[in-house]
Amino acid sequence: MKEDIEEKVASQLQKARSSVKKSKTLTPVQLFDRAVQAFKWWEHQHKDDKVYWTTLQHNGIIFQPPYAPHHVPLYYDGKPVELTAEQEEIATLYAMVGEDAIQLREPASAKIFKENFFSYFREEMGVGSVVKQLEKCDFSAIRKYLEERKKTTVKATAEEKQQMQMKMGYVLIDGNVQKTGNFVAEPPSLFRGRGLHPKMGSVKMRVIPEQVVLNVDLNMAIPPCPMRGHNWDTLVNRPETSWMAHWVDNVQELGKYMGVNATSFLKGEHDMEKYEVARRLKHCIQRIRASVLTELKSSSLRERWAREERVTCRQLATAIWIIDKLALRVGNEKSEEEADTVGCCSLRVEHLSFEDPYMLTMDFLAKDSMRYHQVIRVVVAVTVKRSSRSTRAESRSSRT
Repeated sequence: MKEDIEEKVASQLQKARSSVKKSKTLTPVQLFDRAVQAFKWWEHQHKDDKVYWTTLQHNGIIFQPPYAPHHVPLYYDGKPVELTAEQEEIATLYAMVGEDAIQLREPASAKIFKENFFSYFREEMGVGSVVKQLEKCDFSAIRKYLEERKKTTVKATAEEKQQMQMKMGYVLIDGNVQKTGNFVAEPPSLFRGRGLHPKMGSVKMRVIPEQVVLNVDLNMAIPPCPMRGHNWDTLVNRPETSWMAHWVDNVQELGKYMGVNATSFLKGEHDMEKYEVARRLKHCIQRIRASVLTELKSSSLRERWAREERVTCRQLATAIWIIDKLALRVGNEKSEEEADTVGCCSLRVEHLSFEDPYMLTMDFLAKDSMRYHQVIRVVVAVTVKRSSRSTRAESRSSRT
């Protein structure tokens, strides 16, 4: 099996070489990129919609290096405080944010950010520590050190970046060379979030191999763990998924994944499916819109089951009309530990107001805590009855 894959890769690279003029010299990375482009995935029909790969070979992920203490003190109430390496790292993460960061400029966000950070910092400092109030902590010496270190830090050379890309930046899927997405685990930091996220300021811990699940082809070479003395959490064989590495973020408790690049054929096939759905929708969209208008004007409280929840047909029509006309996301219910962002189906009464029966004002936080504020003219009046002619005219104007 391994020999077959090597033959496929060699053939793919040969196609890439043949597409380049002899006078032009390519770097290894450029050559591999050409190999990726040489595979015309749209000419190859996928065998099984539920299986993403038959053979898979990759090199895992890269972890952040261990923390190197700098021994620059934190000052509390004007006096230096001796810190352990773990305590110093957390203090340094706060100093890296900077006093001019947007999370610390706005009073509302600064309160949440500082409370979450100091809660963790106090716990790390221990019960007997002299550090009792964040206001008395002076991080200026650490900030000054970070600024000086930034000036002297030597960036990776182009050759070093190329070597890393060659080693970690590609994956073999059924013998076809594809680019990986982000193959480097995030460094530890303070979670910033967007808007007034309730967990901003929390410490994002360093990712270690014992947290990482690798999705591998057990018939191929298993990626060695890059950290000495550590090992992968679990090795799984799940061809029905397209990710190669998975771990859980300690702040939001959400899954993080290393997958293929957006230019890969797996992403291309998924996008093609979406566009095919859009093409089919084109032939029935007018019929759907007509049905929605009929239900909106109906006074009937007929019920319909949608995902095991009872809703009236008029409620369902209202949601479809909002999504269609305003291009809003559907929206999910959020927990108290998540930012209070909403979509169409999670709108609340306080997000809507009527200037008159036909003018609706919508004001809420949408995805990524971006404010959505718009005044729109609705098709069907809430309380006022109008002639059928004027209603049809409004319907036509709303479509435009």
